[in-house]
Amino acid sequence: MSNLWTRTLAGNLAGTLRGVWSENLLQKFTGILGANAFNNFAAFLITVYAARAFGPEEFGRLALAISFTTMLSLILDFGLSITLVRIYNIEPSPDERAGYIRTILGFKVLSLLALVPLAFVLQGITMQVLPVLSGYGGLVYLAFLSGGLQSIWTTVRAAEQARRDFRSFSRYTFTYGVLRFLGIGTLLLFYEASPTSVLGVLYALPLIGLILYSWFSGYRPYWSATAVHACRSSAYSRLKTAFTYSIWVALSAICYTQLFYLPQFMLARTANETEVGLYGAGLIFMAAFSLVNEALRTVILPDVTALSSSSDRLAFRRRFFRLGPAFFSVALFALGFTAFAQYYLLGGAYTASIPIFIILGLATIVTIYLGIFNLLVHSHGVPRLEATNNLARVAALTLLLLVVPKTALSACLTLASVLVVGELIVFAMLRFKDAGHNIVSSRK
Repeated sequence: MSNLWTRTLAGNLAGTLRGVWSENLLQKFTGILGANAFNNFAAFLITVYAARAFGPEEFGRLALAISFTTMLSLILDFGLSITLVRIYNIEPSPDERAGYIRTILGFKVLSLLALVPLAFVLQGITMQVLPVLSGYGGLVYLAFLSGGLQSIWTTVRAAEQARRDFRSFSRYTFTYGVLRFLGIGTLLLFYEASPTSVLGVLYALPLIGLILYSWFSGYRPYWSATAVHACRSSAYSRLKTAFTYSIWVALSAICYTQLFYLPQFMLARTANETEVGLYGAGLIFMAAFSLVNEALRTVILPDVTALSSSSDRLAFRRRFFRLGPAFFSVALFALGFTAFAQYYLLGGAYTASIPIFIILGLATIVTIYLGIFNLLVHSHGVPRLEATNNLARVAALTLLLLVVPKTALSACLTLASVLVVGELIVFAMLRFKDAGHNIVSSRK
């Protein structure tokens, strides 16, 4: 009986995987995952080189600059990239679709132009608030400009995602990694490495080349005189529509990003350096799961935004429920493999960080899987549900970290609980929302 059940389960799973592969879902996912992994690997090697070459003090300044770039990019994007994907896939008019791409990209370019003089002001304020960056004005200024460039790049990729042009998405992401390798090679051969030059190799230089190339190749038709004139007349209304939606996406993304850094900040204020180091070591290896999550969301989001009925969303849920055994089998194997890699790469001094990584890894695996279903907030058009949930998670995590023991293990257990519970709440609310729609439809 057990053998029959096992064969039936294996047969159903194999059929589901064949169906997903035939729809090119896995092919697109593996292509994007491979390109993202290569690009992030390039950034990882350059960062490791900088850490070894500069020493803790100089590298600490570079790390701060990288954080400024990441956070400013997130703020400047303000959720417009995900909003573009949704609007593009629910808008029936091809002219309006092109108009939204043109309007949002144009807004990003104007934001970058405004940032060029504004960054001088931000540079001075930053060096006053953080004296450790005194004398590194060029590094700080480049970090802010890099954030503006990264914001434009995110929207260019979102336009390809919206059009389901995943081949270009993967090709450009892979090229980003190649340019980073070429940049660091040129720097080491002909110039003297510094935090500013390394930051330029990581962001500004490759991004300028990629944006200019894509701008004058694939996006040239969007900037004809007729198209630009038509865009001006309706730019305000399009931006108003986009910002009405994107404000919730931005709030959600900023809050979710901060969840993983709150324990680190709390430990830095209340615990010793060892606990901060153990938590940080566990966090480093979480990047592998971030790559998987990013690739999954990139491929699935355009299809999710196009779902317009409860029956479509029910079919979507059934489809990915059937993939659960395969997903968790692969994810748990990857978790175990990465834990061994962490032990051998970091050495015995970081043995206590392995349980931290495993706890956070398990919570992230569950969160990624539930997050597939919770992308349906963009099918319902209710991003405020996810934003409110992430804001509540930040508040709950902050309060809990004040009362739990000030150790890395306690902090990561608290974070893991908040992550999973928050995702389950959104999952349950979306199920309830669709169940209500089905009841109304059946009565009609």
